[in-house]
Amino acid sequence: MASAVPPNFSWVVPGKLAGLAMPRQPSHYQYMHEHGIRHLVSLTERSPPNHDTSPSLEQIKHFLQIVEDASNKGEAVAVHCIIRPGAIETHDQEKAVIQFHHHIK
Repeated sequence: MASAVPPNFSWVVPGKLAGLAMPRQPSHYQYMHEHGIRHLVSLTERSPPNHDTSPSLEQIKHFLQIVEDASNKGEAVAVHCIIRPGAIETHDQEKAVIQFHHHIK
């Protein structure tokens, strides 16, 4: 199977953390695997196309632990919904980001 770049894919931290839109085809997963990505985190609670749920502080902390553990193993992580224009779609999602920012200060 030929791989295809997932929609809106780019490296946030080259070789360690990538952002992308929801992968929808097997070729998208093949591309990620070929580029060392062994973990895919979606910040949506429900199946697409409903992308209006904000993560809890505990979910954010769990995500960061996944990234740290993967990095320690030399593995990359891809994340659906991260630092993209329009990625924060609701006021509740914006509040979650602000809450996390205050938590780490």
